[in-house]
Amino acid sequence: MKMKDIPGYNNFTKIEPVKKGYSGQEKYYIETDDSLRLLLKIADADGYWGYESKKKLFDIMKKFAALKISMCDPIDFGLCNNGKSSYLIVKWCEGSDLESIITSLSETTRYTLGKKAGEILRKIHSVQLTEEPENWHGNYIKGAYGVISEFKKTSGRIEGSDTIFHYFENNNHLINNRPLSYVHNDYHTGNFMISKNDDLAVVDWDMCGCGDPWEDFSAINNADVFPHFTTGLVRGYFGGEPPSEFWNVTALYLSIRALSCVNWAMCYPESLESCVKNVNDTLIWYDNMKNPVPTWYLKDFNTNM
Repeated sequence: MKMKDIPGYNNFTKIEPVKKGYSGQEKYYIETDDSLRLLLKIADADGYWGYESKKKLFDIMKKFAALKISMCDPIDFGLCNNGKSSYLIVKWCEGSDLESIITSLSETTRYTLGKKAGEILRKIHSVQLTEEPENWHGNYIKGAYGVISEFKKTSGRIEGSDTIFHYFENNNHLINNRPLSYVHNDYHTGNFMISKNDDLAVVDWDMCGCGDPWEDFSAINNADVFPHFTTGLVRGYFGGEPPSEFWNVTALYLSIRALSCVNWAMCYPESLESCVKNVNDTLIWYDNMKNPVPTWYLKDFNTNM
Protein backbone atom coordinates (compact mmCIF):
# COMPACT_ATOMS: atom_id res chain seq x y z
CA MET A 1 0.00 0.00 0.00
CA LYS A 2 1.34 3.43 -1.01
CA MET A 3 0.74 4.98 2.41
CA LYS A 4 2.65 2.54 4.61
CA ASP A 5 5.67 4.84 5.00
CA ILE A 6 3.63 7.92 5.93
CA PRO A 7 4.57 9.03 9.47
CA GLY A 8 1.83 7.85 11.83
CA TYR A 9 0.54 5.14 9.49
CA ASN A 10 0.74 2.55 12.28
CA ASN A 11 -1.78 4.65 14.21
CA PHE A 12 -4.38 4.48 11.43
CA THR A 13 -7.26 2.32 12.67
CA LYS A 14 -9.63 2.88 9.75
CA ILE A 15 -8.89 3.55 6.07
CA GLU A 16 -11.74 4.04 3.59
CA PRO A 17 -11.50 5.22 -0.06
CA VAL A 18 -13.29 8.49 -0.91
CA LYS A 19 -14.64 8.56 -4.46
CA LYS A 20 -16.02 12.11 -4.68
CA GLY A 21 -14.24 14.62 -6.94
CA TYR A 22 -12.37 14.85 -10.21
CA SER A 23 -8.81 15.76 -9.16
CA GLY A 24 -7.35 12.38 -10.11
CA GLN A 25 -5.80 11.92 -6.68
CA GLU A 26 -6.39 8.91 -4.46
CA LYS A 27 -8.38 10.01 -1.41
CA TYR A 28 -8.98 8.23 1.87
CA TYR A 29 -10.97 8.81 5.03
CA ILE A 30 -8.72 8.01 7.99
CA GLU A 31 -9.38 7.40 11.69
CA THR A 32 -6.51 7.13 14.17
CA ASP A 33 -6.09 5.45 17.53
CA ASP A 34 -6.26 8.85 19.25
CA SER A 35 -9.70 9.58 17.68
CA LEU A 36 -8.54 11.91 14.91
CA ARG A 37 -10.55 11.97 11.67
CA LEU A 38 -8.49 12.87 8.63
CA LEU A 39 -8.56 13.13 4.85
CA LEU A 40 -5.51 11.75 3.03
CA LYS A 41 -4.72 12.61 -0.60
CA ILE A 42 -2.07 10.73 -2.58
CA ALA A 43 -0.73 11.45 -6.08
CA ASP A 44 2.33 10.79 -8.25
CA ALA A 45 5.32 12.65 -6.80
CA ASP A 46 6.28 14.02 -10.22
CA GLY A 47 2.77 14.80 -11.45
CA TYR A 48 0.50 17.84 -11.29
CA TRP A 49 -0.32 17.11 -7.64
CA GLY A 50 3.26 16.20 -6.80
CA TYR A 51 5.50 17.18 -3.91
CA GLU A 52 6.12 20.81 -4.91
CA SER A 53 2.42 21.38 -5.56
CA LYS A 54 1.47 19.93 -2.18
CA LYS A 55 4.16 21.93 -0.40
CA LYS A 56 2.83 25.16 -1.90
CA LEU A 57 -0.76 24.17 -1.07
CA PHE A 58 0.16 23.20 2.50
CA ASP A 59 1.93 26.51 3.10
CA ILE A 60 -1.00 28.57 1.77
CA MET A 61 -3.54 26.54 3.76
CA LYS A 62 -1.56 27.20 6.95
CA LYS A 63 -2.01 30.93 6.34
CA PHE A 64 -5.77 30.47 6.05
CA ALA A 65 -5.95 28.18 9.09
CA ALA A 66 -4.23 30.90 11.12
CA LEU A 67 -7.34 33.06 10.56
CA LYS A 68 -9.30 30.58 12.71
CA ILE A 69 -11.90 30.08 9.99
CA SER A 70 -13.68 26.75 9.93
CA MET A 71 -11.91 24.63 7.33
CA CYS A 72 -10.11 21.34 6.73
CA ASP A 73 -6.95 22.36 8.61
CA PRO A 74 -3.66 21.16 7.08
CA ILE A 75 -1.96 18.45 9.16
CA ASP A 76 1.00 17.10 7.20
CA PHE A 77 2.46 16.58 3.72
CA GLY A 78 5.44 14.85 2.19
CA LEU A 79 6.58 11.88 0.14
CA CYS A 80 5.50 8.26 0.54
CA ASN A 81 5.56 5.02 -1.45
CA ASN A 82 9.38 5.12 -1.37
CA GLY A 83 9.39 8.60 -2.86
CA LYS A 84 7.13 7.72 -5.80
CA SER A 85 4.06 9.47 -4.38
CA SER A 86 3.23 12.70 -2.59
CA TYR A 87 0.65 12.98 0.17
CA LEU A 88 -1.35 15.65 1.96
CA ILE A 89 -3.28 15.11 5.19
CA VAL A 90 -5.98 17.53 6.33
CA LYS A 91 -8.59 17.52 9.07
CA TRP A 92 -11.81 15.76 8.13
CA CYS A 93 -14.76 18.17 8.27
CA GLU A 94 -17.84 16.66 9.86
CA GLY A 95 -21.36 17.27 8.57
CA SER A 96 -23.24 17.33 5.28
CA ASP A 97 -22.06 18.98 2.11
CA LEU A 98 -24.15 22.09 1.50
CA GLU A 99 -24.91 21.25 -2.12
CA SER A 100 -26.69 18.05 -1.08
CA ILE A 101 -28.99 19.68 1.51
CA ILE A 102 -29.49 23.26 0.36
CA THR A 103 -32.83 22.55 -1.34
CA SER A 104 -34.22 21.40 2.03
CA LEU A 105 -33.29 24.70 3.73
CA SER A 106 -35.49 27.77 4.04
CA GLU A 107 -34.76 30.85 1.95
CA THR A 108 -33.67 32.75 5.05
CA THR A 109 -31.30 29.95 6.10
CA ARG A 110 -29.78 29.86 2.62
CA TYR A 111 -29.28 33.63 2.76
CA THR A 112 -27.71 33.45 6.23
CA LEU A 113 -25.31 30.70 5.18
CA GLY A 114 -24.44 32.70 2.08
CA LYS A 115 -23.56 35.69 4.27
CA LYS A 116 -21.33 33.48 6.41
CA ALA A 117 -19.60 32.20 3.28
CA GLY A 118 -19.08 35.77 2.07
CA GLU A 119 -17.57 36.84 5.40
CA ILE A 120 -15.19 33.86 5.30
CA LEU A 121 -14.19 34.71 1.74
CA ARG A 122 -13.38 38.29 2.76
CA LYS A 123 -11.06 36.89 5.46
CA ILE A 124 -9.38 34.61 2.92
CA HIS A 125 -8.67 37.58 0.68
CA SER A 126 -7.25 39.56 3.62
CA VAL A 127 -4.15 37.35 3.86
CA GLN A 128 -1.15 39.28 2.59
CA LEU A 129 0.60 37.82 -0.45
CA THR A 130 4.23 36.92 0.11
CA GLU A 131 4.85 37.68 -3.55
CA GLU A 132 2.61 38.62 -6.45
CA PRO A 133 2.57 36.43 -9.58
CA GLU A 134 4.22 38.16 -12.50
CA ASN A 135 1.87 39.50 -15.19
CA TRP A 136 -1.21 37.75 -13.72
CA HIS A 137 -3.59 40.04 -15.62
CA GLY A 138 -1.93 39.49 -18.98
CA ASN A 139 -1.76 35.75 -18.39
CA TYR A 140 -5.44 35.63 -17.46
CA ILE A 141 -6.46 37.45 -20.63
CA LYS A 142 -4.24 35.21 -22.75
CA GLY A 143 -5.70 32.13 -21.05
CA ALA A 144 -9.26 33.38 -21.56
CA TYR A 145 -8.66 33.82 -25.28
CA GLY A 146 -7.37 30.25 -25.25
CA VAL A 147 -10.59 29.11 -23.56
CA ILE A 148 -12.68 30.88 -26.19
CA SER A 149 -10.61 29.41 -29.03
CA GLU A 150 -10.90 25.88 -27.61
CA PHE A 151 -14.63 26.33 -27.04
CA LYS A 152 -15.15 27.35 -30.66
CA LYS A 153 -13.18 24.35 -31.93
CA THR A 154 -14.45 21.52 -29.76
CA SER A 155 -17.81 22.46 -28.30
CA GLY A 156 -19.71 23.60 -31.33
CA ARG A 157 -21.87 26.67 -31.09
CA ILE A 158 -24.16 27.18 -28.14
CA GLU A 159 -26.79 29.67 -29.20
CA GLY A 160 -25.86 33.10 -27.89
CA SER A 161 -22.31 32.17 -26.91
CA ASP A 162 -20.96 34.77 -29.35
CA THR A 163 -22.24 37.43 -26.97
CA ILE A 164 -19.83 36.12 -24.31
CA PHE A 165 -16.93 36.39 -26.76
CA HIS A 166 -17.91 39.98 -27.56
CA TYR A 167 -18.40 40.89 -23.90
CA PHE A 168 -14.93 39.66 -23.08
CA GLU A 169 -13.41 41.48 -26.04
CA ASN A 170 -15.06 44.75 -25.01
CA ASN A 171 -14.54 44.50 -21.24
CA ASN A 172 -11.31 42.65 -20.48
CA HIS A 173 -9.63 46.01 -19.81
CA LEU A 174 -11.60 46.12 -16.55
CA ILE A 175 -9.26 43.64 -14.89
CA ASN A 176 -6.01 45.38 -15.84
CA ASN A 177 -5.59 47.18 -12.52
CA ARG A 178 -7.43 44.77 -10.27
CA PRO A 179 -5.65 43.93 -6.97
CA LEU A 180 -4.37 40.41 -6.34
CA SER A 181 -4.74 38.18 -3.29
CA TYR A 182 -4.74 34.55 -2.26
CA VAL A 183 -7.90 32.88 -3.62
CA HIS A 184 -9.74 29.62 -2.97
CA ASN A 185 -10.54 29.31 -6.70
CA ASP A 186 -13.37 26.78 -6.34
CA TYR A 187 -15.75 28.55 -3.97
CA HIS A 188 -19.21 27.04 -4.46
CA THR A 189 -21.88 25.13 -2.53
CA GLY A 190 -20.24 21.77 -3.23
CA ASN A 191 -17.20 22.82 -1.21
CA PHE A 192 -18.91 23.76 2.04
CA MET A 193 -19.75 21.42 4.89
CA ILE A 194 -22.55 22.15 7.36
CA SER A 195 -22.25 20.75 10.87
CA LYS A 196 -25.15 19.90 13.18
CA ASN A 197 -24.87 23.35 14.82
CA ASP A 198 -24.94 25.07 11.40
CA ASP A 199 -21.23 25.85 11.39
CA LEU A 200 -19.99 26.41 7.84
CA ALA A 201 -16.63 24.83 6.94
CA VAL A 202 -14.69 25.36 3.69
CA VAL A 203 -13.17 22.28 2.05
CA ASP A 204 -11.30 21.30 -1.13
CA TRP A 205 -8.51 23.86 -1.29
CA ASP A 206 -6.64 22.05 -4.08
CA MET A 207 -7.10 24.88 -6.58
CA CYS A 208 -6.14 27.74 -4.26
CA GLY A 209 -3.44 30.14 -5.32
CA CYS A 210 -3.12 33.82 -6.29
CA GLY A 211 -5.45 35.92 -8.40
CA ASP A 212 -8.05 38.66 -8.51
CA PRO A 213 -10.17 38.20 -5.36
CA TRP A 214 -13.35 38.86 -7.34
CA GLU A 215 -12.55 35.89 -9.56
CA ASP A 216 -13.49 33.69 -6.59
CA PHE A 217 -17.12 34.45 -7.44
CA SER A 218 -16.71 32.80 -10.84
CA ALA A 219 -17.26 29.32 -9.37
CA ILE A 220 -20.97 30.08 -8.97
CA ASN A 221 -22.54 27.46 -11.22
CA ASN A 222 -26.27 27.35 -11.98
CA ALA A 223 -26.61 29.88 -9.17
CA ASP A 224 -30.18 30.72 -10.13
CA VAL A 225 -31.15 27.54 -8.27
CA PHE A 226 -29.86 29.08 -5.00
CA PRO A 227 -30.35 32.85 -5.42
CA HIS A 228 -30.75 33.50 -1.68
CA PHE A 229 -27.39 31.87 -0.96
CA THR A 230 -25.56 33.75 -3.71
CA THR A 231 -27.20 37.05 -2.74
CA GLY A 232 -26.06 36.47 0.85
CA LEU A 233 -22.59 35.53 -0.40
CA VAL A 234 -22.19 38.88 -2.17
CA ARG A 235 -23.59 40.94 0.70
CA GLY A 236 -21.62 39.04 3.33
CA TYR A 237 -18.43 39.67 1.39
CA PHE A 238 -19.01 43.41 1.02
CA GLY A 239 -20.90 43.98 4.27
CA GLY A 240 -23.79 45.31 2.20
CA GLU A 241 -24.36 46.19 -1.43
CA PRO A 242 -21.39 45.69 -3.78
CA PRO A 243 -19.89 48.50 -5.87
CA SER A 244 -21.23 48.73 -9.43
CA GLU A 245 -17.88 47.72 -10.98
CA PHE A 246 -18.12 44.38 -9.17
CA TRP A 247 -20.93 43.28 -11.47
CA ASN A 248 -19.12 44.14 -14.70
CA VAL A 249 -15.98 42.31 -13.60
CA THR A 250 -17.71 39.20 -12.27
CA ALA A 251 -19.88 38.95 -15.41
CA LEU A 252 -16.62 38.59 -17.32
CA TYR A 253 -15.17 36.01 -14.93
CA LEU A 254 -18.38 33.98 -14.62
CA SER A 255 -19.02 33.77 -18.35
CA ILE A 256 -15.44 32.73 -19.18
CA ARG A 257 -15.56 30.13 -16.39
CA ALA A 258 -18.77 28.74 -17.89
CA LEU A 259 -17.05 28.26 -21.25
CA SER A 260 -14.00 26.65 -19.63
CA CYS A 261 -16.23 24.16 -17.82
CA VAL A 262 -17.65 23.02 -21.17
CA ASN A 263 -14.09 22.55 -22.46
CA TRP A 264 -13.25 20.55 -19.31
CA ALA A 265 -16.37 18.41 -19.70
CA MET A 266 -15.19 17.19 -23.11
CA CYS A 267 -13.04 14.78 -21.06
CA TYR A 268 -15.95 13.99 -18.69
CA PRO A 269 -18.95 13.37 -20.97
CA GLU A 270 -21.23 12.64 -18.01
CA SER A 271 -20.86 16.32 -16.99
CA LEU A 272 -21.21 17.85 -20.46
CA GLU A 273 -24.97 18.36 -20.39
CA SER A 274 -24.90 20.26 -17.08
CA CYS A 275 -21.94 22.38 -18.25
CA VAL A 276 -23.72 23.32 -21.48
CA LYS A 277 -26.78 24.19 -19.39
CA ASN A 278 -24.57 26.41 -17.25
CA VAL A 279 -23.57 28.43 -20.33
CA ASN A 280 -27.23 28.79 -21.29
CA ASP A 281 -28.11 29.81 -17.72
CA THR A 282 -25.28 32.36 -17.69
CA LEU A 283 -26.69 33.97 -20.83
CA ILE A 284 -30.11 34.14 -19.15
CA TRP A 285 -28.70 35.64 -15.92
CA TYR A 286 -27.05 38.44 -17.88
CA ASP A 287 -29.74 38.91 -20.55
CA ASN A 288 -27.30 37.83 -23.25
CA MET A 289 -24.56 39.91 -21.59
CA LYS A 290 -26.61 43.13 -21.81
CA ASN A 291 -27.08 43.51 -18.03
CA PRO A 292 -24.09 42.92 -15.72
CA VAL A 293 -26.33 42.44 -12.66
CA PRO A 294 -27.40 38.77 -12.81
CA THR A 295 -31.01 37.74 -12.35
CA TRP A 296 -30.04 35.58 -9.36
CA TYR A 297 -29.15 38.67 -7.32
CA LEU A 298 -32.19 39.46 -5.15
CA LYS A 299 -31.65 43.18 -4.61
CA ASP A 300 -35.00 43.56 -2.83
CA PHE A 301 -34.55 40.62 -0.47
CA ASN A 302 -34.11 41.63 3.16
CA THR A 303 -33.95 39.72 6.42
CA ASN A 304 -33.49 40.76 10.02
CA MET A 305 -31.51 37.61 10.77
